[in-house]
Amino acid sequence: MGALGVQIRGLAGLIAFAGLVAGEPPYPYSPANYFSNFAMSDVEPLTVFLPNGKTVKVSLPQKLAHVAFGPDGKSLYGSGGIDIRHPRSTEKLVKIEFEPLRTTDVPGGQDFGIFDFAVAPAEDKIIISGFHGAGASRTCGLFELKLPAGAFRQLSEIGGCDYPTSFTGLSVPPGAERMLAQRHGKWELMDLRTGALQELDREFWLASWSPDGKWIAAVSSYKRSRLVLLDADNPSRRRDLGHTGGGLYWSPDSRYLLLYKDELRCGLVSEIYSMERLDVRTGRREIVKPARCQIFGGLSGWVSNEIAGPN
Repeated sequence: MGALGVQIRGLAGLIAFAGLVAGEPPYPYSPANYFSNFAMSDVEPLTVFLPNGKTVKVSLPQKLAHVAFGPDGKSLYGSGGIDIRHPRSTEKLVKIEFEPLRTTDVPGGQDFGIFDFAVAPAEDKIIISGFHGAGASRTCGLFELKLPAGAFRQLSEIGGCDYPTSFTGLSVPPGAERMLAQRHGKWELMDLRTGALQELDREFWLASWSPDGKWIAAVSSYKRSRLVLLDADNPSRRRDLGHTGGGLYWSPDSRYLLLYKDELRCGLVSEIYSMERLDVRTGRREIVKPARCQIFGGLSGWVSNEIAGPN
């Protein structure tokens, strides 16, 4: 077993211990954060925040740009990033599994210029916003990449070969037949079979679809960043969950949201945050204690405790 295996096995043990102390079964996922600075040569680790107050740094084999946590919490998907000297260069998607630690190319995930992407909850599809190919053969818009076959098709030419005109903030429900994304400052629901668009309320500046497909969490830009939970089948049905500093990272079982929180104790640097865990059923919030004043941006998500395997 490699060093990562030891780290992760220890991670599950610490979480189990914390659950026993609290007198209840441990929650099967732990909050995590990945922050990559391509101006630095070092490969940044994945940081996992344990409920007992400890932090585990998981070493990764390479830098990742556009990143998504695996839907089961056992991996990261990402790309190497477009060379800023050649902004129309292509890249490839990779998957980094935690235990055992290994990196594999995503089948069919090469030759894309990626502005954003979303992995379907079943990991059988990836929706990519960007472009494919080079030169005269380049096509731009949205693409569906089927796994594990690696076959892809262009879903729409809406957007362009430039980041400002493309879809970003992608999230997809089970089946990946619909998509939530932002374009031109508007959040829209798209039917990926027909291309039909439905605009979400213009008051939202951040939104994310739950992995079970039932809810859309959104943040209002007009009401002091209020967090609202929308019924995905009827977005007019809403529930106010209070103020938030941003974030919106669903747990794999759609039970919790990770939120960023501004705290005076974090000092005068506005880019440093704490992290909250919000139970969407009850509205109860709690600070993720080891993440207090430790979030500098990047991507947050959840890591499964099951990656430790049997003791």
